[in-house]
Amino acid sequence: MVKNRCCMYLICYLTIVTCVGCGQSENTPPAAPNLSILTIEAKPTAVAADAYSTITATLKTSAGAPITGEKVTIDFNPKPAPSRGTIQTLNDITDIKGNATSIYKSGSVKGVDIIQATYANADPKSVAIYVAAPDFPILTIEAKPTAVVGVNIRSAITATLQTNTGTPISGANVAIEFTGAAIPVGSITLGNNITNIKGIATATYTSQC
Repeated sequence: MVKNRCCMYLICYLTIVTCVGCGQSENTPPAAPNLSILTIEAKPTAVAADAYSTITATLKTSAGAPITGEKVTIDFNPKPAPSRGTIQTLNDITDIKGNATSIYKSGSVKGVDIIQATYANADPKSVAIYVAAPDFPILTIEAKPTAVVGVNIRSAITATLQTNTGTPISGANVAIEFTGAAIPVGSITLGNNITNIKGIATATYTSQC
């Protein structure tokens, strides 16, 4: 009787062990954690001074599903921005697509602004925006020759209008005239006071004594 009892206990124990291991292979790996992935994008990435770019930070799971309702910060790193630009936050809580959005405005200084998106549970991501120096006009004038002797001797006057980067400025009205308090000893005849495709306006000086 005692012997039979021991056999029953042994059978029950083996059955329990078999059920615990049932349905799970020894080679089945554990499920991968669903991580938060943060990305950032700027459109465009190169701007002139005092221009705009849209900054979009996107938060998704490692499986590609958008993460909504989470706070994402978009800011300069380092601060202040080298171009002296600014960032205006449109929405820092991710929408149904997982997006947070800001508007970047460049400053007036040439350089590279680095913008960084941060989220508590993901690695920060950055994007660079390149800011070009603002163009400004430079006017030069030349006379050939610069010295005349006699009456009705002519000198060709050429005024050239370009940007600081050397790009001709066409279609601009350039006045070529005498300056100063001295009484002119000659006359100026305008040839073309509207700059051509090379940024050039012309006139002719004629001596009178």
